Parts: sequence; structure tokens; C-alpha cells
Amino acid sequence: MKAFLGTVLDGDIAQMGTKIGSSEIGKVYGFGIPWEQIVRHAVIIGGTGTGKTVTQMRLVSTFMSFGQANPGEPPIRVIFIDAKGLADQNRHDFLKLARIQGYQKIYSWPEAPLDGFEGDPSQLRERLSGLFNAGESSFHHAESVSMLDLAIKAGKPPRTLQTILDRVKPGATERLYSQIANEESLIGKQVAATFSNSQWNSLYLRLRAIQATVGELLDATVTSWSLQSADAAWISIPGTSSPQTAGDIAAWILAMLGELAIKNESRKTLVILDEFSAVGSDHRASRAAAGLVERTRSSGMGIIIGSQTTDSLGDAALRLLQTSGTVISHRNSSPQDICELAGTIEAWEDTHELKALGRRSATSGRLQQQYRVSPELVRSLPVGECIIISSGRWAHIAVSRPLEYPKNCL
Repeated sequence: MKAFLGTVLDGDIAQMGTKIGSSEIGKVYGFGIPWEQIVRHAVIIGGTGTGKTVTQMRLVSTFMSFGQANPGEPPIRVIFIDAKGLADQNRHDFLKLARIQGYQKIYSWPEAPLDGFEGDPSQLRERLSGLFNAGESSFHHAESVSMLDLAIKAGKPPRTLQTILDRVKPGATERLYSQIANEESLIGKQVAATFSNSQWNSLYLRLRAIQATVGELLDATVTSWSLQSADAAWISIPGTSSPQTAGDIAAWILAMLGELAIKNESRKTLVILDEFSAVGSDHRASRAAAGLVERTRSSGMGIIIGSQTTDSLGDAALRLLQTSGTVISHRNSSPQDICELAGTIEAWEDTHELKALGRRSATSGRLQQQYRVSPELVRSLPVGECIIISSGRWAHIAVSRPLEYPKNCL
């Protein structure tokens, strides 16, 4: 199972390419990314107009097509997250591709509500506590997580954020435990009473601030869909219009994806987190993405993170680049971090002496290390071309257009 990306123009052709034909000047090699490589995850770098979106949609369309080629297996679940919330045409193309490839359960958020409360109480506690400010002291963070845990377990698992807010009001959690006559509830009541009204009010205000940005968009309703139930889903995060909301939603959904990855499903899942620059400055989203990439290697979930620059990946940029199995760069004005991933080679550099009439004469030289991938090449890549680096090898690729019809996908 390999996603054909395009034609190899240069690089470690023998190791990275597969012969697909011949031309007047020799063999023609194509480049494909196998699923086994995708589950080691990928980062795609490229600014507006460089061809990054075409590369993403090429990968999406190719992996979607495998359901047509393998009718005995469920199609690869594809979840596309647009962190800027502006890509209406991309959303249209994505949903069209899913329909053409025969996908049945296709969702678009926030048009259709996403169930952000699925899972057990401990998963919900971790999901919500991950939205808190990680810059606070570890003591206060642990205190808040303990109180949140008490509130979530005080009765039936909550299905809305408002339910949790009602439980963390001063005295509310203690009263709920008083209504349940068993030993565990008695202990819960005693522990809840050890926290002061000001502490409960502080937790209430923090969760109220999250509700102010998220609203009811992730509440569980009779019409909500879940990540696990979807065949294909487009999630639009308002990163351009509301950065605070974007950070909350991104951290929440990334936590849910991590939970999905560890369910040991037999079904493959492809996640594209595009325009990460819109949420990369939020340390919660940046670290959540890095943690997700590190924890889900070879889990059956492939993650592709798209960003305009390496700096836009946030404070976890280096972690993301070093832990991803594949790095793809379109034209990039600051390519040093990417070029370093391909390593260096020894190259001889002559020292010249300028003589009369402007003639130069080599007088000496030395061996020195140079990048295997020239930074100048990355800075000047034409639209639709990219550099791919994997396991210290590299290739210069001309990316093909996305597949559109099943007959072209087999």
C-alpha cells in the first residue's frame, strides 16, 4: 500500500524512487510513500501558493482510493483538520473526494456537532485538564485536576460542559456525593469538603472561560458524531478569527485523537492537521501535537502536520521534525532545520588567488562539510515541487495533481 506522490527529479533516486517508465534521456522514477511510513508520521512545510495543499490532497485522494482497490477491508478513515478555518474550497474538494471514493459516514464540523464527551471519566478528566494553563505550578495544576476528577465522577458521566460547570460550583460536588449511599461516595464527599469555596470557584471560572470560547460545539447531543464512527471528516477550527478558541478546540480534539489511536482498532486512520501555524503559538496545541506524534507511532494512525514554516510549529518544532518519519518541504525561506535532517557530506573547496586582468588561480583547498540538500534549492523551489527527507535520504519531487476519480486511483 503506497501513495504515489510524484516524479523524482534528483536526490537518492535508487533508494527513494521506483522506475515507472523511460524517456529520451533515461529512466523515469516515481516516488511513493507506503502506509508503513505514514504511520511514522510526516510534517509538510510550505507557504501560501507553494503547492503544500496539492501535496496534502494528493496523499488524501490516494489513500482514500485504497478502499476501492481492497473491497474486503474498511476504507482508511481520513480526518482533515483545517486550523485556520478559511479553506472553504479545500473543504469542498475533500468532501467531494470522499463521496467519489464511496465513503458513507462523511461529516463536517462545526456544521454537524462533534461528540467531545465520549469515553470514560478518566479520559474526560485528562481531556479537559489538558486545556488548563500548563505554566502554573505543578501543585495548583494537580489540585485542579483532583477537583475536576471529583466533579466528573459525582453522578452519571457528564455529556455537556454545562453539566460539569454546574457540578463545580461551590458546594455542588459535595451535595451530589451526599445523595449516593455507598462507601465510595462518602469518601468523595469528605475529599470534596477539603477544598474551600474559593478553590471551587477558581475551577468554575477556568471552565467557564473554556465554555466561553468553545460554547456547545463539542457537547454530546442526539445528532453528534464521533471520531470513531466517521469514515471521513472535515474539522474547521477558527484559528484566524479566534485564536483562543482555536487553542482550546485544537487541544481538545488532539486529546481525542490520542484516545482513538490507543483503541487498537484494526482500521487505519489518516489525520491531516493543516495550517498548524494558526495554533502552533499556543503551547497547549503545539505540545499536544508533539506528544500525539510521539505516542502514536505504529499505532495504525498516520498524522500529517502542515505548517507554513518550521518556526510556526511552535515551541515543539524540533520534537516534531525529529520524531516524524518523513519531512516534506516546499519553498521555504528558512530551510536550515530541514536541510540538517538530510545530513552533510564532505566537499572540497578550492582557495583562489586573484591575478592580473582578473584571472583566478587555485592555490590551495580544504575538505569541509556541506548540506546534502542545498538550502538555496529549498529557498527557490518552483510551485508544485518539494524536497522529501526520510531516514537521512532525500529526493526532489515534482508533485502530481490529486486523483479525482476511482478509475485513476487503482
